[in-house]
Amino acid sequence: MDANARKKKSKDTKDRLGNLPEAVLGHILSLLPTKDAVRTSLLSKRWKYKWTLVTNLDFSDSLLYSGTKRKSRKMSFIEFVEKVLLLLGRSTIQKFFLSWSKDYDASRIQTWISSVIRRNVQCIKISCDGLCMENFVFPDLIYNQDSVAELKLRTRSCTFRLPHSVHFSSLIILDLRLVTFHNESHAELEELHITLPALNLLTLDKCKWLNTKTVHIDALALRVFIIEEDRDENATCQRVLKMRAPRLAKFRCRGSSSADVVFIGPSSIQDAVLGLDSCTYKYKVDIRSKMSEVACPLLRQLSRVELLTLGSGTIKHITPKKGGAEQGTLPQYTFPCLKVVKFNRFYGEDHELEFAKFLLKNAKFLEEITIATMGGREEIEDIKKRLLPYIRGSICSLIIVPGGLSRVEPFMYNF
Repeated sequence: MDANARKKKSKDTKDRLGNLPEAVLGHILSLLPTKDAVRTSLLSKRWKYKWTLVTNLDFSDSLLYSGTKRKSRKMSFIEFVEKVLLLLGRSTIQKFFLSWSKDYDASRIQTWISSVIRRNVQCIKISCDGLCMENFVFPDLIYNQDSVAELKLRTRSCTFRLPHSVHFSSLIILDLRLVTFHNESHAELEELHITLPALNLLTLDKCKWLNTKTVHIDALALRVFIIEEDRDENATCQRVLKMRAPRLAKFRCRGSSSADVVFIGPSSIQDAVLGLDSCTYKYKVDIRSKMSEVACPLLRQLSRVELLTLGSGTIKHITPKKGGAEQGTLPQYTFPCLKVVKFNRFYGEDHELEFAKFLLKNAKFLEEITIATMGGREEIEDIKKRLLPYIRGSICSLIIVPGGLSRVEPFMYNF
């Protein structure tokens, strides 16, 4: 092979990546953080605008211009995001990831999110680890867009202005943290209706509902529901969350719930975790009473549960108070399908042991009780001594482990 032929062959094979079909090249570039995809424009003139083939955008101010001063770094991030969105024109965006740690103007963030929603984005993930951003209202444009299948917000402060009735036809995953839902309809109604026909996973982590007494959620395909709340001592009434979710299989409720969760129709929940706070010194007596009013009806709705995990605070709220009128009796709970029970942060107190005995007597198909105790060897021996008489002659096994289960053993889910 002569020199000219070798030179021609070298030239043809030098940029094999750049010769790939645009769809393939765009997919490869979309796997990179957006700042790295844009950097490919420096490779050659031919690569100057190759990065505009991306269908995913991943912006993080912690990754961009990390060596610059704080003020210039903030401006550089803003300029970079806005230039990328401008050069992409009207091209479709499939995934949009945005993470920031500085205090930005809320209107800029709103503009960026609105821009990708208009491009038929399918996945939006937003995370804020910095200061609380004031007046950050999620764009109302989301209510008129059917392309979004996944929405995850992990911010310090975000508000959704909701009309009386909302319909999200395509959402499959909805994961919200520290979001405030503001009812924009007439204050007299104080009701919201949210329809999510395709939803599989719903997470509401420390979210608040303003001007709302009752929230109706229709989610006929929902499989996993996770709710964690902080007690709102300023709440003027007990909020009711009514769920129509006939296919719900996994349910987790943690924190100091300020809402009655009511499942409409027969229960289908097979795996439940109730980790309500114990409400000791920091809550008043009337609030502890309200917690019991939440916990007892909630447990009664889990009639088809097979795996049940309970925190120590939950057990305290579902058992009668010592010296009360119902001392020595338990509310009527029925668990005809229960196979495994896990007690987290078990102290071996009388009310905990009484509930464990109640399950051993009444859950006919119970196969295993796991107790994660906070006591020492002496407390473990006492628990064994008091429960073993109820274990003998049954198919149930007793497992006692020191320490608490990690965050009340959150279950895994895959879609």
